[in-house]
Amino acid sequence: MKIIRKHIKELIALVLVLSFVSSLALFAQTVPNTQFGGMNRPDKDIESLESEKSDIEKTLEETKAQYKQEVKNYSKKEQELANIQFRIMDQIKLIEQTELDIENKQIEVSNKKLEVNKAKADVDNHIITLRKRLRIMYKFGKTGYLQIILKSDNLVNALTRVDRIRFLADYDKKMLNRLQFLQSELERKQKALEGEKEELEELKEDQTQQKEALQISYDQALVKKKEIANNMEALQRQKKQLEVESAKITETIRQMKIKRDYVGGQMAWPLDYNHRYITSYFGKRKAPTPGATTNHGAIDIAAPTGSNIYAALGGEVIYSGYFGSYGEMVLIDHGGGIHTLYAHASQRLVKEGQMVNRGDVVSRVGTTGRSTGPHLHFEVRENGTRVDPLNYVVQP
Repeated sequence: MKIIRKHIKELIALVLVLSFVSSLALFAQTVPNTQFGGMNRPDKDIESLESEKSDIEKTLEETKAQYKQEVKNYSKKEQELANIQFRIMDQIKLIEQTELDIENKQIEVSNKKLEVNKAKADVDNHIITLRKRLRIMYKFGKTGYLQIILKSDNLVNALTRVDRIRFLADYDKKMLNRLQFLQSELERKQKALEGEKEELEELKEDQTQQKEALQISYDQALVKKKEIANNMEALQRQKKQLEVESAKITETIRQMKIKRDYVGGQMAWPLDYNHRYITSYFGKRKAPTPGATTNHGAIDIAAPTGSNIYAALGGEVIYSGYFGSYGEMVLIDHGGGIHTLYAHASQRLVKEGQMVNRGDVVSRVGTTGRSTGPHLHFEVRENGTRVDPLNYVVQP
């Protein structure tokens, strides 16, 4: 009795799985229109949705291309900023060097001023000395020279004294001329130094203006870089939004394909044709093992372990896993409430959510779960109710 109850619970669980999957598919069709951009997609046909998806994917590719280009622009702008920054630093060094040159030139000008002032003082002092000497010579005149001759011991001494006086006067004149020339040269050099200093100050002003222009270029490039970064973020958001939209349309198309009316037609034999022996038909039977049902809801087909099990019809795999007495099991939704079930497999080759075509290998024969030997337990369900599979497939 416990075994029977356990088997009944397993069947109920399977029905719940099918009901849950059907509910999910129904939910996908009845979600609010706002989930799909406010468009009434359930009223559209698959071709229209696929066209819309194609347009979205085209826009997505364009967005990706724009993003790729913006990445390049961003990289170029970063390089431009780095170059401008280096140029600003070089310009600052030039300005600092020019300021140092101006300071040195100012020191030279100051030193030259001191030399000029000293030369002026020497000239002034020599003029004073010369004036005194000339004043004395003027006082002596001819009489003075005569007195010098008379006071001298001899004529030679007298003439020597007169020559000395004249020599000193001539020397003073020459020295004065030399000092005045030296003063003039010093003043010329001072003026030249001041001119050089003015040129350096003008150079510094020009260098400062260039630095300010570079700073403006840097600030503008920085603003452009931020604009590019904002564009990149916007494109990334658009890219994600388009990917989400495309995925939603893909899911809608998938659900519509699943939920479209069953197209009918004969299902393919789920095994190779040389494995066609049915060991247990649909309906009343003798329980093969203690606790097994006597109302068989499938057909059992004998086959060696590892034999290929094929999808009887195209559809979506909605379950692929181990399920109680069914063992390793695959359940496929073919639309229109029609499902096929493949149980007791030794190996499953498909995953949940995978789309398969008629004749695809979905698993391999085994004897997992409650089984008396290697075989395929093959069910067909209409809206969750098991029906005779031979209504859909013909035994080879």
